[in-house]
Amino acid sequence: MMNSMIKENGVTFKELEKNIFAWVCQIGREFTKEFLERYDRMLMENRDKKKYRNKGARQTTIKTVYGEVTYQRIVYEVNEEDGTRCFVYLLDETLELDHVGLISTNMAELLVKGITELSYRECALEVSEMTGQTISAMGVWNVIQTLGEKVCEEEAELTEEYKRGHVKGKREVPVLFEEADGVYIRLQSKDRKKEKQDKAEMKIGIAYDGWRRTGPDRYTLENKVVVAGFSKAKEFQEYREAVIAQEFNLDEVSQRILNADGASWIKKVKDKSTCFQLDPFHRNKAVKEKIHEEAARDAVLELLREEEIEELFR
Repeated sequence: MMNSMIKENGVTFKELEKNIFAWVCQIGREFTKEFLERYDRMLMENRDKKKYRNKGARQTTIKTVYGEVTYQRIVYEVNEEDGTRCFVYLLDETLELDHVGLISTNMAELLVKGITELSYRECALEVSEMTGQTISAMGVWNVIQTLGEKVCEEEAELTEEYKRGHVKGKREVPVLFEEADGVYIRLQSKDRKKEKQDKAEMKIGIAYDGWRRTGPDRYTLENKVVVAGFSKAKEFQEYREAVIAQEFNLDEVSQRILNADGASWIKKVKDKSTCFQLDPFHRNKAVKEKIHEEAARDAVLELLREEEIEELFR
C-alpha cells in the first residue's frame, strides 16, 4: 500500500531518503546551535572573572558533517603575566574547536580519509554527497594543509623534547629490532612541474621488540612503532628516534639491530652502537649481483640459509 501511495504521488524512495536526510540535518544544526550557545553561557558564568574579561559575543560558523552551524560565542580578553594581552574563546578551548579552524573533527577525518584515495575535487564531491555539508576542492585542500602544518609542528615539538631528554618510554627491553626503507610516491600537485620531479621519497621506519607466530607462515610483530614522512634524512632520523623513545626506554636497550636495503640515509643513525644489516631480500640480491658464476652463487646462498658463515667465506 505504501509503495502504491509513493508511486501515485510520483515520489521515489531516493527522493524520500534525500528529503528525510536534509530534515534530520536541519534538526542537527538547530540542536547544535542551541547547545553551543547554552554551553558558552555556562562557561561565562563559571569563568575566572579576574582572568577572563567579557568583550561581548561574536558570530561564527562551523562546518559539520550535517552542514554549517552559525552561532554566537563570547570572546574574552586575557592579560598575560608579561603584560601582553590576547583574546580567547573559552568555548573553542573547552571543545577543542581550534585545531583545524572552524571544521569539526568528524568532518576533518572524513576529508583525510577521502583524500588518501581520491583527488581533491573527487573528495570534495563525495563528501558533499555523503553529508549535509557542501565543500569545494579548495576547501578540502585548505583543511589538509592546515592538518599537515599542525602535524609538522607536533613532530618538531616531540623531537625537541627528546633532545632535551624529556622523552623516555616505559617499555624496557634488552634488544630492539628496527627496519627502514624508502618508497617513492607519485606527486599530484602542480609543484612537481616547478621542481621538475614527479615523485618523492617517503621514508618509513619501524621498531619492535620481537614477534609471535599467528599461523603456519604468519607472524605478528610485538609492540610495533611506525614512523613515516617526506622530510630530509637528518630530520627524519631525529623524529624516528623520538617516536621510538616514546614507547621504549632506550637507556635500557643493550643491542639495536637495523634491517634495511643499504641506502646511505638509513645508515646515518643517531645511536652509533646500532648493528646494521641487509634484510634477506637485499642481501640475496647483492649476492646475485656480485657473484656471476651460477654454481658459486647458489653455493653462497645455500650456505647463507644454513648459517654456515665460516664455510661461506672460505
